[in-house]
Parts: sequence; structure tokens; C-alpha cells
Amino acid sequence: MRQVLSWVGHRIREGLLYLRYSVKSSVGKKLIFFPSNPIDGGSSQFRAWELAAALEKLGWNCTVVPAQLEYSQRLRLIKILKPDFAFIQQGRHPLNRHDMLCDIPYFFDIDDAYYLQPEYSEIFQNLCSNARGVIASSQNIASWCENYNSNVTVIWTGAKCPSTFPSPSPAKRRPILVWTHHFIPNVNEYEREFFADILRYVRKLVKFEVWIIGVKQNANLETIHRICAEEKIVMRHWPFLSYPKMLKLLSNASVGIDIIDKGSAYNQAKSFGKVLAYMRTGTPVVATNTAEYPHFFKNGINGFLVNSLDEWVDAIANLLLDGDLRERIARSAWEDFRKQLSIENLSKKVDTFLR
Repeated sequence: MRQVLSWVGHRIREGLLYLRYSVKSSVGKKLIFFPSNPIDGGSSQFRAWELAAALEKLGWNCTVVPAQLEYSQRLRLIKILKPDFAFIQQGRHPLNRHDMLCDIPYFFDIDDAYYLQPEYSEIFQNLCSNARGVIASSQNIASWCENYNSNVTVIWTGAKCPSTFPSPSPAKRRPILVWTHHFIPNVNEYEREFFADILRYVRKLVKFEVWIIGVKQNANLETIHRICAEEKIVMRHWPFLSYPKMLKLLSNASVGIDIIDKGSAYNQAKSFGKVLAYMRTGTPVVATNTAEYPHFFKNGINGFLVNSLDEWVDAIANLLLDGDLRERIARSAWEDFRKQLSIENLSKKVDTFLR
């Protein structure tokens, strides 16, 4: 029964694409997107679905192929739509390969260092090598891509920006510290242990509540639970949430953090995915001073970039205690987000590169 429902779902998705194609304008170069994931708040939402919508406003004729569609459906779409170019968003999807495209020139978009994993290394090399051009989400990723393609540009991950500054006001929010992450057993042990130290020392300075979003059922949170119990910190956690649900939660938070292990080559390639939701909801950011963050954040102005445990504790405690500071930092970050990380502005850079 499950297989039948899946088959029906795939055909409905394909049919809807044909329906949309039949009623839309035929003006503009045809660009077909192949995202690695469904539209779920991950990078595919921002770097495929939302980007395609923004590019259409700039004159492109875009079609986004749902990640669920099978190989035969993809070939059929290519044959009927006859796109001028393809846009492969990430190479994690097993069908996102250049030999599927029937010699259609394509651009490769890459926002994670999956090439560091042995099973993906050759796949990503081939996707880079055969692409008309490569769009990387960070300087670190771009440096790797340049080994296999001479036409590489860095364009950050962006998102839709609300038309007005979020509410409730950051100054009026309860002292809630939030961390969005992917908690998997035996992975990111450094980050979990470091987070436990942060909680312990911040609690000596201020009373607060901690929220963790993105917890898998089998995540190793024993240390964090123990510290919260010892220090009488109220802790709440959620599994992976839809993007709207996560934004709704974050609109109540006072501080959002992103801890990056400087010893992890994979994490050093990260862009802005984790903190976009913070800035969009008016939640001040405290993050490790590494990866792509120093290219955007100005310490003490639109966020805090920290290097040591003492700096982490001071930045978080000050924000939790000082509503005016939260308001100033959040508004500055929101304005910079609007100017530099909104999907509207980033789509203009993509448009220039594609043309």
C-alpha cells in the first residue's frame, strides 16, 4: 500500500509540473532545478525553490523538479520542457548526476562539504568538473571547487526577509537561550560538551531557560541534561521542525548560538544556514569566530563572534541581562540580513553569474 501511495504521489507531482508549465509564460531562458531534498526548510528550500521563484522575477523561466521524482520522470520532463540550462543543487541526491542531463549545460550549486566523505568525493569532483560554472556557499568550499572548475563564485545562502522587523521586540523577550542543531550519537561530541560548559558558567551570572531544536530521539544529551538538573536550568527540546514552526519558536528567544568545532574540516565549510532563522526572527547571534561568519558579522555590532569559553559566557550573559543590547544587536543584524542575505539580493548575484 505504501508503494502504491508513493507511486501516486510521484505522478501527481509530475502532473502538477506539466500543468504549471502549460499556463506559465514561455518568455525567458528555461532553467530546470534539481534540488537534493524536498522543500522542508533545508538548503534546497533556499538555494532551489526560493531562488527559482526570485529568478523568475528577473526574467528566467524556472521549473523546480521535486526531489521525489524518479529517473524516468526526470528524463520525460527534460524531453518535454527542453530547458536551456540545468541547475543541480547539491550532489547528495542519487539522481543529481550530470549524465542524466542529456548534454544540457548545467550549473552546480554546493553548500556543504560532502566531498570530504569518501562515498561522495568522486561524485562531487565529476559534478564540478563537468559544470558550466559552480556556485559555492562559502570561501572554504569555493577553494575546493577551484581544483576542478575554473569558473567558481561564492554566493551565500539567503532567505526571504520579512517586510517589517519581527515581534515581540527582542528587548521584551524572556531570557531564553536557543541552539538549533542536528544531534546524532557520537557526532559533534566536542560541541555538546562545550555547550554544557557554557550552560554551567552562564548560569552563575543569570537565570535563563535553554531550548534545543533539532534533537533526534537517540541523541546523546546526557551531559546537557545533567548540567541543567544540577544548575536548575529549565531545558526544553524539539525534534526537527518545519521552517515556519521553527521561526515561530525562535521569535520568543533572546539569544541564538552556533558552536563550530574549529577542528572539523566539514564544519569549517559552513555558511549561514543555522543563523538565518535567528536573524530573521530578531534573535541576536553569538557564534564561533570561524568559517564564513567573519565575512558577515561585525563583533558587538550585528552579533558576537567569540573565540574562548570566557568570551562565549560574557556575550551570552550580557545579552540575556540587557534588553537594550539585544534590541540594538538584533536590529543591526536584521538590517544587514535584509541587505546581504535576503533571497531577493542574492538572486541578483546568481542571475549575473548565470548570464
